[in-house]
Amino acid sequence: MLTLSLRGAAVYPEGDASRRPLLRPTDADLRPGEITLVIGRTGAGKSTLLLALAGLAPLTSGTIRYGEIPLWEGEKLHREAPGLMGISFQYPERQMFAQTLRREFAYSLRPLRLSKEEIRRRTEEGMRAAGLPEALLEEAVLTLSEGQKRRAALAVTLAVKPPWLLLDEPTAGIDPGGIPPLLDAVLAHKRGGGGVVIASHDLDTFFPVADRVIVIRDGAVAGDRPPEAWCADPAPLLAAGVGLPASVRLAAALAVRGCSAGVLPADPAAAAAALRRSLEAAVAVGAEAPGAAASSPIAAAAPGGPAEPSAARPGRPEAAVAETLGLGHDCAAAAPAHPREPAAVSGGSVLPLAPPAPGADEHSAATARQDGTPAQAAAVPLPPGRGDGADEALTDAEPPDPVHPWILHRHPVAKWIVYLLLSAGMLIQGTWAGLGAGALLLLFCLVRFRVPSGAVLKPLRPYLLFLFFSCLLAGMQWGAAESGAAGVFSAAQASVTFRQLTNLALVMMLGFVFVRVTGQRGLRQGLEQVFGLLSRAGIPVGTVSLYAALLLRMIPQLLQEMGRMSLIVRSRGRARVKPGQIRLRDVPPFLIPLLLSMMKHAEDLALALEARGCRIEGPSVRRREPIRWDRGDILLLAASGVLVLGLLAVAGWA
Repeated sequence: MLTLSLRGAAVYPEGDASRRPLLRPTDADLRPGEITLVIGRTGAGKSTLLLALAGLAPLTSGTIRYGEIPLWEGEKLHREAPGLMGISFQYPERQMFAQTLRREFAYSLRPLRLSKEEIRRRTEEGMRAAGLPEALLEEAVLTLSEGQKRRAALAVTLAVKPPWLLLDEPTAGIDPGGIPPLLDAVLAHKRGGGGVVIASHDLDTFFPVADRVIVIRDGAVAGDRPPEAWCADPAPLLAAGVGLPASVRLAAALAVRGCSAGVLPADPAAAAAALRRSLEAAVAVGAEAPGAAASSPIAAAAPGGPAEPSAARPGRPEAAVAETLGLGHDCAAAAPAHPREPAAVSGGSVLPLAPPAPGADEHSAATARQDGTPAQAAAVPLPPGRGDGADEALTDAEPPDPVHPWILHRHPVAKWIVYLLLSAGMLIQGTWAGLGAGALLLLFCLVRFRVPSGAVLKPLRPYLLFLFFSCLLAGMQWGAAESGAAGVFSAAQASVTFRQLTNLALVMMLGFVFVRVTGQRGLRQGLEQVFGLLSRAGIPVGTVSLYAALLLRMIPQLLQEMGRMSLIVRSRGRARVKPGQIRLRDVPPFLIPLLLSMMKHAEDLALALEARGCRIEGPSVRRREPIRWDRGDILLLAASGVLVLGLLAVAGWA
């Protein structure tokens, strides 16, 4: 079997090393025949690590190797890499698309070129390993429950029999009866010499079966130990905010009541046996918990037994646990006072998030971050008075990039007027000087307002392809010519087409900047405020603006679904394509599922709008306080006027 090696492996959003890393440079050797548990707070980087191991998150720096096989060859995966691992995502809808579950198996097994009999055998084995009845094979995937989808995704992954299993939150959404089959499948894969990497918050389920536990904190490895070592020294777990295994919490609770059981094993059966031996030894020497019956040390530790010592603060059980673990009051004092502050949850017990230990990590754990699929950054708060929260169902699903707050606070109508004026000034340019002036203006907006270039260039890629072919066709000399110039390329004619289409491209990119710095909420509020007077005449302005906002909402959803299709092709179809791309032959199987998925998104959005009191007929939305103009809005309009005069001067001079 192959050792999985990471050397300086790092992942940055969109490969930009100047931004906050999703996964900091990591060195590790994961051995086959072992179960590696990766734990950490939400947003710490667990899923990003799994995506990097699966080749679904391109590395910005460093290397990942499966034995002697590098994961990446330039910008593409190594030709043997897709067959070395199988990944099961946290959300099964990201990897399942076929009409029936049987077709899901067929799609994943197709690259292996197996016989029909072998496909049938592996399908049945996968269903049994996941604890699913074979009757579900003919069921539509969309009709399965969330728990069934997760188990089905695992079954499909197991059927491929990859050397390495990568499981992201495999127990999330699964009923307790589905956990034993999952553990049996994982242990069977381990006994067969395969390696398993599990990213999970479920410490109680996976601590007993893990051979090593890696703690991820703020995108970096904060610790790598066997489970027994973490149980003996759980302070770093509290510091990382991941909670504690049940055995550690039980030992601490017993110690608080005066009955020391030492370090209990993570396995429940072994912990029960160790606890029994400890209590029997205590009885043998005549030891008993304070306030308990002389012959009943178990009663002292049982729920409802004697109260904890006075050192434990009333109403703060975490204080007693921290003191028992030798952590002092600092960890308990770090418990969030505000009910919205996060807390570490493990096995049904809530423990506070302790502050980072001195020198434990140079990066602040308080910095906002997100896991993930795809790249993300800290959310920019909405300006005060610029929305009352009635439209959260229509806002961006992912936090925006750190756009300059000054432009975010400007009135949406002011930004709309500025866009119209600048667009008009750019469209009248008919010379190279005017084109250059428009390009400089666009560059100024990108730099001054800190708009990521990817947000502008990525949607423009199809247009750039259109521009290239248009210039190519415009430059060709068609038909017979007396001068014999037929079939000759004319650079002069191509340059005219290039200048005109490039000018239009600049206006389109300026529009992308406008949408980025305004947002869906701002666009809708601006429309309602400008045309609000028309509503008195019976014109459904709110309905029109709602439709416009929904349209802006569904376009990104469509792009996300296309990205999901690419993810499926790369993870299950073993296609060596770049992120975000899809092979032409894989398009037909996805068309119907794509339409069904978009319809489901629309249905969910309609339910969310209805739950928030939005109606299509009559007054469709709740009234808001009008957005007030301020001095900054007037300054923005004045600056745009000066720029438009400059563009007019350039056009007139040329």
